[in-house]
Amino acid sequence: MKQHSAFFPHKSFQDKSDKDAGQLEGAIFTRSKSENLTLPGKGLTIDTSSLMAPQHQRSPASPAVRALDLSSSGSGDGHSSLSPERGDRFRQFDRQCSEVAPSLFMSGDTVAKSIDILRQSGITHVVNCVGFTCGEYHKGEGIEYLTLYLEDSPNQDISRVLYQVFDFIETAHERQGKVLVHCTQGISRSAALCVAYVMQSKGMPYEEAFRAVKAARPITNPNIGFTCQLLHWQKQCEKAANRTRERAMYNVAPFSRLAQRMLVLKHVQPRSVKVLDPRGVFVVEGDGKVLIWHGSLSQDHQRAGARGLVARLFKYEIGETLPTEEIRQGEETREFLGLLGVTKSFKSLKRLQEVEAYDVDYSALYQDPSGNLF
Repeated sequence: MKQHSAFFPHKSFQDKSDKDAGQLEGAIFTRSKSENLTLPGKGLTIDTSSLMAPQHQRSPASPAVRALDLSSSGSGDGHSSLSPERGDRFRQFDRQCSEVAPSLFMSGDTVAKSIDILRQSGITHVVNCVGFTCGEYHKGEGIEYLTLYLEDSPNQDISRVLYQVFDFIETAHERQGKVLVHCTQGISRSAALCVAYVMQSKGMPYEEAFRAVKAARPITNPNIGFTCQLLHWQKQCEKAANRTRERAMYNVAPFSRLAQRMLVLKHVQPRSVKVLDPRGVFVVEGDGKVLIWHGSLSQDHQRAGARGLVARLFKYEIGETLPTEEIRQGEETREFLGLLGVTKSFKSLKRLQEVEAYDVDYSALYQDPSGNLF
């Protein structure tokens, strides 16, 4: 948010492509210690620990999910079981390109497919939330796309892609363009991203931003996981404003198997040399500076991507540009090793074992020779 000049760290729900991090000898990839969150306007307090747990530990009947009346809060874009009245209501918005903020629109797939509706609304840029089912329909017709691969699931992490979305929208607006954010029906995934952008651009708390978007598109209804993430984000903004934000460490890695070229910051804990991998690039926040560590087997696009991600971290989360130092594996400084808990004799890290938990992230085999995704 502009007033807070900060956002919550990328501490993620584990996505489906992540491996069990138990191989890291006690190191884990996780959110920070869970907090109970109260959903605005619903009078429900939710223990988010059940949503933040690794997928194999989650239960469909978890207390957090049982506590929420999905009929009032929405079950996402799917809506597999609808009353005739609700079905009619959703169909009313099937062809509506709803302007939820100045030059920011939201819709479902029907609108995204229609070049006539897009031109009537002046759309120049499109954020496609569901790249695995919806195409870049008009890419060759003067429309720019940012394609994401988001599931409408409480377990789906949207925090990792927020800053890319913000940059895409702001760039479009700087060019006097108009942006459409769409998912399947324009209810949950696109709503979460639009609410997040309104929070950031207008400095609004979640409830106020949600009401503003819902007023423009009444079927707006982010799923419970997205709501929890944005509420957690709001809490982290408050910590940033009070300068109580914790310094973090990140792994630069693909967002998912389906979006291997979209690099994001994945929060890692603990801050330790044990989480470093020679195939990777890691970002470590220090005292008044940021250190970017390059593994000996890392690729050029990882290193370049890290610089862009750090720039977004400064812009949207830290709130100021800090000195940045890049360090190659084997050339570690005392300062860098100290940040990772090395307090004894100084030594370089020329020899590091590959960490199995990163295999999915670092594998070059996301595609078979024919170009088909596994």
